[in-house]
Amino acid sequence: MIKIINTVTVGVGHQLVDTIVECIQGPCKDNQRTLVSAKILDSCRELINMLLKPENLTPLGFVPNEEEPLPGVE
Repeated sequence: MIKIINTVTVGVGHQLVDTIVECIQGPCKDNQRTLVSAKILDSCRELINMLLKPENLTPLGFVPNEEEPLPGVE
């Protein structure tokens, strides 16, 4: 997702996260182990950190609102 995320593909990313959450809910120990061993959480963290930087948003088609700070950014 890091390579293709923009205003058009962000919905796909949202659905991907929803699907991952559904797969690991409940007593799904095998799915939970697989998720951790696949390093998907590291990729998600990298994507979130990239999107928290305002200078990365405009080239991707996201235009930050100057009056409203980004969540987690003071």
